[in-house]
Amino acid sequence: MKTQLFFILVFSLMLSACSIPFKSDLPKAQVYRLSPFIDVNNVQHSAQPIHLYIPSVKMTPGLDSNKIVLVVNPQKQSHIAESQWPDDLSVYLHSIIVDSFSASHAFASVSHRLLSKDQSYKLLINVSSFEVELPQSSVEKAIARVVMNVTLVDSKKQQLIWSKRMSASHIAKEMRTSELIKALNHAFGDTLNKLIQMVVGK
Repeated sequence: MKTQLFFILVFSLMLSACSIPFKSDLPKAQVYRLSPFIDVNNVQHSAQPIHLYIPSVKMTPGLDSNKIVLVVNPQKQSHIAESQWPDDLSVYLHSIIVDSFSASHAFASVSHRLLSKDQSYKLLINVSSFEVELPQSSVEKAIARVVMNVTLVDSKKQQLIWSKRMSASHIAKEMRTSELIKALNHAFGDTLNKLIQMVVGK
């Protein structure tokens, strides 16, 4: 009797092991990238004598991961299944922001660290929204929303120049992941272009 029970137990364990999918059988996550358009014609033709230092981007809790955030309703947050950013959002956005400010050719230098104290400004960025808000009815559409709290500081004098809340939104054409990412990319690009103009004008 004990022998039969032993074989039944072993057989059951083997069946349960076979039912667990191998890692390679799991669907691979699609990685989505952002490529915001920077309007270089919208800035002054010659670079400003400003050395811009952009430290790490801060995020509101719940945003800083490689998951693409969906807002189902004001009280519920979710993610796009089997889709992700190339890195945690704070790291990824920081890299894009530094590259975008540099690509604008509006500054003497742009870096993630302090290069010079002369004509040097520090741009502090806290992202409070970087998400897609799902429609609450059949007549509404998904809206991509980007909100940043931004502070510009004179690095040499340690003096606050300004502190502002910036936001942009864009309606997604369809409820498809690629269209939701396009809408986020558009809203992000709008925010960056406005921010570049503000720092240039300081």
